Amino acid sequence: MSSTDAIYNAIRDQWIIDHPGVDPDDDPDFLRAVRTAEGQDPETGIPLDE
Repeated sequence: MSSTDAIYNAIRDQWIIDHPGVDPDDDPDFLRAVRTAEGQDPETGIPLDE
């Protein structure tokens, strides 16, 4: 498993616990949280280190 997959899975697992009844794949806040954790711009997904 890549580190990106591990980050996504960890955030998704916690998101499901913290937001019962909300599908993380349909929640823009979840997407922004994953992008930020992976070092990307939360709105565009462009890597911040480039």
